[in-house]
Amino acid sequence: MAEEAPVEEPAPAEEATPVALTAGLEDKGYNRADFVAVLAQDEIPAGPAQLTRLHHMFGFDTSLFSNVAYVEQGVLLSIAGNALVVMDLRVSPPTRKYVFGVDGRGVGSFVLHPTEPLVVVGEKGNDPNIYIFEYPTWKVLRVLRKGTERSYLSLAFSPDGKKLASVGGNPDYMLTIWDWRQERITLHTKAFGQDIFQCIFSPDDPGRLTTSGTGHIRFWRMAKTFTGLKLQGDIGKFGKVELSDVVDFAELPDGKVLSTSENGALLLWEGNFIKCCFVRPGGKSAHDGAITSVNLVFKDPNDRSKGGAFITTGADGKICWWDFKTIDEAEVDADNSLDFEVEPARELSVGENVNIHSVLQGDYAGDHYIIIDKNGAMWRLDLPTGGRS
Repeated sequence: MAEEAPVEEPAPAEEATPVALTAGLEDKGYNRADFVAVLAQDEIPAGPAQLTRLHHMFGFDTSLFSNVAYVEQGVLLSIAGNALVVMDLRVSPPTRKYVFGVDGRGVGSFVLHPTEPLVVVGEKGNDPNIYIFEYPTWKVLRVLRKGTERSYLSLAFSPDGKKLASVGGNPDYMLTIWDWRQERITLHTKAFGQDIFQCIFSPDDPGRLTTSGTGHIRFWRMAKTFTGLKLQGDIGKFGKVELSDVVDFAELPDGKVLSTSENGALLLWEGNFIKCCFVRPGGKSAHDGAITSVNLVFKDPNDRSKGGAFITTGADGKICWWDFKTIDEAEVDADNSLDFEVEPARELSVGENVNIHSVLQGDYAGDHYIIIDKNGAMWRLDLPTGGRS
């Protein structure tokens, strides 16, 4: 993706051809202009009707997690400063459109609804909002307020799409569960005292979710108590294992969780304790340096008995495939060592001086990955037939 993409005019609100309103959502009549922040002193207005217009937007924040997704086949969505970048890969060279943030102080995170054409954007600023847009009209359908004080670090839908979770940044780090259709907070509690990188619902239980970040991982459940529904979170106990930032994780069907670590080992959690650490034969790390992402992919999502693989990436520029069954059934003598030695089923080095931050499985023009390089690049890696284990 080294070739420069032409820049199209930033997309104003409701610019696209209207489509049928998302099923079951009444139109509240929101006008995007009603939420746009007042310009700061000496700030120059921009847009088609103004004296200035966007010529080019530099930069791509590779430090953000979940900063790229296919919003439709062949169309990538990512964050750059105070805008969402819509890159159409179906044309050559690719074209870009920019959808500016509403609150005007930056875009913190976004997530796509699992079944509906909705893009949810968490912004930055003083008491920022979460905006739920219909795609591709960019019509504001819902506005969620008072979930955090300064910025949203992560957003996640439950598998059925009925619940939305958000995690705020400094100074409050609040975890909020929303009834987003009704624009209502269901549950609200402090997630941790430092940055949270990921917030993900259990794929099998909408009442459970996991958060992770600086020096921690936390396992949450929505529990019924005498005073009503509450969020209860158990902090992961590292025990004999060196404390580590946890930037990503994947949940197994039985509820165990496989997480990344800074030292290159894969950590398997059972409850809030580490069951074992996966290393290569001879005690070598699974990756040479920090592991940056982990994904669980089944050969047939409707029949998990056919097997699957965990796909990990690292700062060493490698993508590794690990057999699901081996990870799932691993047992160790915890009194002796937590290490479980295993070889990857397959590994691939992307290139020298590549620091893989995250990957996105491609859905357009062949079997491929979109790779986010922490050095500031975005790569497309084409896989041979059967490339996904």
